[in-house]
Amino acid sequence: MQIHRPLLIIVTTCCLAYIISQFLRNSIGVIAPDLAGDFGLEPSDLGLLSGVFFLSFGCVQLPLGICLDRFGARLTVSLGLLLAALSCGLFAIAQNFENMMLARIFMGIGCSPLLMGPMLLYSRWFARERFASITGFHMAIGGLGTISATAPLAFATATIGWRNSFWCFAILSILVAWTVYAFIRDAPEGHTPHPKESWGQALQGLREVLLHPDVKKLLPLNITGYACFVTLLGLWFSPYLADVHGFGLEARGDALLLVSFVHTCAILLWSNADVWMNSRRIPVLIGTSVSVAVMLTLAILPGPSSTTVIALFVAQGIFAGYMPALLAHGRSLFPDRLTGRGITLFNMMNILGVFLLQSLSGFILQFFLPHPDAATPESAYRGIFAMLALLLAASGAAYACAQDRRPRETPSG
Repeated sequence: MQIHRPLLIIVTTCCLAYIISQFLRNSIGVIAPDLAGDFGLEPSDLGLLSGVFFLSFGCVQLPLGICLDRFGARLTVSLGLLLAALSCGLFAIAQNFENMMLARIFMGIGCSPLLMGPMLLYSRWFARERFASITGFHMAIGGLGTISATAPLAFATATIGWRNSFWCFAILSILVAWTVYAFIRDAPEGHTPHPKESWGQALQGLREVLLHPDVKKLLPLNITGYACFVTLLGLWFSPYLADVHGFGLEARGDALLLVSFVHTCAILLWSNADVWMNSRRIPVLIGTSVSVAVMLTLAILPGPSSTTVIALFVAQGIFAGYMPALLAHGRSLFPDRLTGRGITLFNMMNILGVFLLQSLSGFILQFFLPHPDAATPESAYRGIFAMLALLLAASGAAYACAQDRRPRETPSG
């Protein structure tokens, strides 16, 4: 893919911002046992601590969409990164569970524009038919943040502590915020800006988005598709390996690194699948179906070895990489003037879904504990795998009823 210098600057800087977001959203998983030991946290506490990031992230998506359409991505993303830096500092100095919860709330708000802001920029700087591929590239490179939250974070935690690790990301967030504001522009020269809307018109545009007939068919999978994978990778995969298979910190970090790396590579492959197949629905349904099969296998397979479990998680990482095609499907439903509100609606559902599933899964594990100080039994994790599989299967069935949007046939408005 040939990218000219202004576009290269935009893509590089936006990817750096998204790396920060991906690290912060997934950073609880590998250090969860350490946080539990330091603060006496229970599984439900860990679920809430990880999930509240996604709750605050998701709750601001609709106002964020209006801000992106009114004020542009450059200012919105810069301010978000500064808030992310502040929240990293707050997390690093937290002395109790309440302090960490507050920091995670601000962290989610600060990271909220770090995917949708770039998506808006890409929709204006790149041709529509390249949206899925550039989105996939962005998400894949952002996967370095997910990778950083695995073995590298485990190594950093063992070396300098998890608090100093978050201070490092606070500094990085400030540097990237300055870079975004200094070097990125909201649209290329010659782009005709849409007339600035009043707040009433902005809300009317949001109503148009919500009333689109295909939105309700895409929303269930937006709620569960990304959330199922992140609930496992970002929260329970590490404790599962520790409780059921006896993995230590370094071994857990290595296993998470492998799954994250494979998932990142898979996103690059899936990002062009809609063009290869001339369909956005088919690649999404393939990825969803295999993901359901993997989770059902984890739920019912008797006594799997650690090698088998890691192989299944690797398969999950590969086939959960279909999100660029799902995002492109959602983007294709709306004209340019509604792009910000359209894509943030779907992203809101992605993120709120993570909060719901992570929080629910934490309470499921809590239910299976014979007493508060007991190790989590394997049956508890099997319950989580089964719940996620059933939710994802139901969402995929609803999505299958949506009209396909073929890249080489989708009209531009």
